[in-house]
Amino acid sequence: MIVRDPYIYLDKENELYYLHTRTSVGGELGVKFYVSKDLKMWKYRGKSYKPADDFWGTRDFWAPDMVKYKDKYYMFVTFSSKADGSDRGTSIFVADTPGSTFVPIKNAPITPANWMSLDATLYVDKESNPWLVFCRSWRSIYDGEIYIQKLSDDLSSTIGQPIKCFAASEAQWSGTITSDGKTGYVTDAPFIHTNENGSLVMLWSSFNKKGEYVIGQAISQNGNPAGPWVQSEQPLNKDRGGHAMLFNDLNGKLKISYHSPNSGPERITIKDVHITNDGWVEFDNEEDRVNPDDIAPNVQRIVLYPNGPTDGGNGLDPLKTTDGGALIAFNTKAELIIYRPSKSNATGHAIIACPGGSYTDLYYGALDLFAKKSVDKGLAFIILNYRVPNGNPQIPINDITETIKLCSANKEIWNINPEKIGVLGVSAGGHLASTMAVSTASDIKLDFSILIYPVITMQDGGTHNQSRLNFMGGNPSSDMKNKYSNELHVTASTPRTYVAYGLKDAVVNINTNSKRFVEALTEKNVPHVEDIYPDKAHALLEYPESIYQSILTWVLKE
Repeated sequence: MIVRDPYIYLDKENELYYLHTRTSVGGELGVKFYVSKDLKMWKYRGKSYKPADDFWGTRDFWAPDMVKYKDKYYMFVTFSSKADGSDRGTSIFVADTPGSTFVPIKNAPITPANWMSLDATLYVDKESNPWLVFCRSWRSIYDGEIYIQKLSDDLSSTIGQPIKCFAASEAQWSGTITSDGKTGYVTDAPFIHTNENGSLVMLWSSFNKKGEYVIGQAISQNGNPAGPWVQSEQPLNKDRGGHAMLFNDLNGKLKISYHSPNSGPERITIKDVHITNDGWVEFDNEEDRVNPDDIAPNVQRIVLYPNGPTDGGNGLDPLKTTDGGALIAFNTKAELIIYRPSKSNATGHAIIACPGGSYTDLYYGALDLFAKKSVDKGLAFIILNYRVPNGNPQIPINDITETIKLCSANKEIWNINPEKIGVLGVSAGGHLASTMAVSTASDIKLDFSILIYPVITMQDGGTHNQSRLNFMGGNPSSDMKNKYSNELHVTASTPRTYVAYGLKDAVVNINTNSKRFVEALTEKNVPHVEDIYPDKAHALLEYPESIYQSILTWVLKE
């Protein structure tokens, strides 16, 4: 059957499958529906929605998703009224039965009025709260995005602000398309499925780097619809189809429905699938699957606290934060840039890297080459753009602690062995990394630490003054300075450590920081390497690339 955007609903009581789709018979737009008893033979039953003359939407009539919520049936349909689609949005309709006429809850989009949105659908969380899941169009923002927004209990209005789940470019397999003179990354058709272990998997559609329409996947391991969402290394399918959803048939078998190919004639495709141990959707038939070894390593950015931090934040105005593409100043929102190798190449090691910048700036661009070298060797590399402390040491410590826990929680998805997680820090980031290395917290266990011309001490006369000022404020007590002078807290349990520095460093005193920490490691018999560069100063990008090879060889030595 030729149809786009197929969304199937099973009426278990009557053993009947419903399929609603767009119709334009005789030039009159609307929504029609079909029924089937076996998912093979479909019978046309008529129109389920015909717009009134005063209805706001006069174009598109895309992606009619029909669901049952409580004791009624709801249909989500995307419309526009302008030729350029700039007012595109989704409206919700309601009916008493799946085969009756649907009427709009209100004559307006449920998606944000000032956004160009599409393909909204319903997700109900484990507390029975309804959520709107929708796309923000690439035509208005270049890099298409997927959002969630809480709905009122009767689905008539939204509550609070939209929460961004991810952007299309976060999937390493995604590519741009050009249409009507515009170029960008597409997001289509979000659909959230709850796995038996409580995690969530989201299906969504976009175009790969070959320009083929495909189905992507993302997982929220913690079961929170706000994420963080981790993208799959490859698309789900290879038959140039998309706009997918999952449903169970009359026998309880999980199936996927989507249209393929994406350009005429589009036909409904229904196949058997299952959920893997890692939480991903996978075709039962191996011939339908994409070969993961053909896909390059994944690089993505995710927000560390999708619902906001619980510690109150660092008190800085978010409008003061700037990101120049390699340097963030006055960061107020912690994020991760995750470089992960393909599963076939992964060693299980993970390096959590803390950029330097005197606890005010984050020079994360300087770590990109190190990240790529690590992935080539099979290591995951996670750059932590932590929130700057603004005088509160606990802020960045909370961020790195949460990152370590997140790496363990996502071990299967990110190809990480929790026993092989280590930290890396450059300059002030070296202070944060070494703080974790000497931590005695029971929930923190590291395999190694890598410190590159680090700030170590907070003591008068030896510290880097600007870093200390930004870390703990202008008048720290002796107890505070001692607490965060990490040379004082090395024990025999401190993880193996690699310390690299240059003798021409005029920014951070190597005698009271790098060398003093090496002395403390020696005193406690902690295995370590001291890597000295006689002609190098305080700039990682000026160090030879051999430093990366030396460090990675050491990490892999176990």
